[in-house]
Amino acid sequence: MDNISNNKAESQTNNSELIINVDAILAVSRDCYNISYNCKINEVIKGQITDTLIHLVIDREHFNKWEKQLPNNINSAIPVKLELGFISVEKNDTCTNGFIDKNKNNWEIIYLKSHKY
Repeated sequence: MDNISNNKAESQTNNSELIINVDAILAVSRDCYNISYNCKINEVIKGQITDTLIHLVIDREHFNKWEKQLPNNINSAIPVKLELGFISVEKNDTCTNGFIDKNKNNWEIIYLKSHKY
């Protein structure tokens, strides 16, 4: 049992970080619990990813915390430039607050902010 808890603690401290600049556009699929964006990756600031496009899902609670820092047109059909920060999390089939890359790695969003580049 100690090995399991040690492995879990070890994986939490060794989470990979990813920081990217994207053009985000509101996705068609939107419900009252989550907000979805299709994002074109323009620059990788920290970490590694080979994807050029991601589908970002943010739950309403997290989005509401960040919304005041974002441009007014974040919920429109006009692309918005954002900087996104993520940590890698344990793999599973769903990701409710981030995205899953083409290698099936789960990335949980830890921050987003408006970005001009």
